[in-house]
Amino acid sequence: MKKVIIFVIGFSLFGWGEVIILKNDSVYTGKIKEETEERVIIKTEIGDIGIPRDIIREIKYDWVKEGEEKYKKGNWQEAIELFEKYLEKEKGITKTREEILYKTGICYVKTGQEEKGKEKMEQLLKEYPETIYRDKAELEIGKIYYEKGEKEKAKGILSKIKARDKEVRGEAEYYLFLISPPEKQQEKEKFYDNYISQYPESNKMPEILYLKAEALYNKIENKEEYTTKNIPQYKQIKELLEKASKTGEIETLKKIYPLLITCYDHIAEYQEKYKTMKQYAELLYPEDKEKQAEYLKQQADKLMAQEETGEAIIMYRFIIARYPNTKCTRKTYLNIAEIFRDEGDIKGAINEYKKLLDNYPKSKEAEIVPFEIIKMGEEPEKLLK
Repeated sequence: MKKVIIFVIGFSLFGWGEVIILKNDSVYTGKIKEETEERVIIKTEIGDIGIPRDIIREIKYDWVKEGEEKYKKGNWQEAIELFEKYLEKEKGITKTREEILYKTGICYVKTGQEEKGKEKMEQLLKEYPETIYRDKAELEIGKIYYEKGEKEKAKGILSKIKARDKEVRGEAEYYLFLISPPEKQQEKEKFYDNYISQYPESNKMPEILYLKAEALYNKIENKEEYTTKNIPQYKQIKELLEKASKTGEIETLKKIYPLLITCYDHIAEYQEKYKTMKQYAELLYPEDKEKQAEYLKQQADKLMAQEETGEAIIMYRFIIARYPNTKCTRKTYLNIAEIFRDEGDIKGAINEYKKLLDNYPKSKEAEIVPFEIIKMGEEPEKLLK
């Protein structure tokens, strides 16, 4: 009892964090001064105490706690150095060593040293057959085999996992699906639906949502028919996009947005299409209005090149309304005027030139307006009055 009291007082007064736990559950806290094969000397509140090695169950060093902090902050390499130092010192079967073996393996994986990570996980499973980290360690080993292309080995490891932890079980099922996907599309979709239902918090959810959205898109029939009847999947894809947005997984969203945009195009829901395209542009170029407008203008320019001039005009006007202070906006007036000019609508072209001059009189685009009017065989001075 006395030794336990020393632990509490020493810790609170001195802030010392190194701990020696004896096999009889007694605890000493202080600062380790010296270690030999026979004993450990620890400085406590009441002075230096020498403790024989053979009665010590575990030592918790200060720098292990430092390693834990590095681990929490994602400073993987620094954590590795501290953890490896501990593993070199501590050879006993302790809970701390069990945990550090697992975390060292994770650090190696995070730093791209998968083979070393696998070795640590295998060492953990060998030295601690009943480890609480078994499922997680086997998951990491399975993933490493999968990434190396050794799918049969990966399948053998992953199929053994019967984790209570839904995150671990969900990730294992995801990789097993990739290794041995069902042949029938209907069975694949059933897997996606079950996964979405069972593992809503899985870190693989974004990819599953994309695969589901892609499956829906590929089922679309009669893509030339612009009716909601032929493309009911667009609503489901929109719902999947909304779910994916909650995950914050940017790369997945980048893949789902184009599917939904194309669906809106097929059913001629142009306002929804442009609204979604704007959201996509904001995703691609957050806080950069100029690049967002450039992306949208590129899509409008494609429509113009494909002679889809009516939709191109609608999209150019969308850009003008949503991005009034960008360079692209000034250029869109010229694009709209060009469409009107080529279609023989001189009055429509002139109106666009006037809007450009009224809104951006000192712009470079405004300077070329007179020359564009001359190309039409007209006199700028008369038409721009």
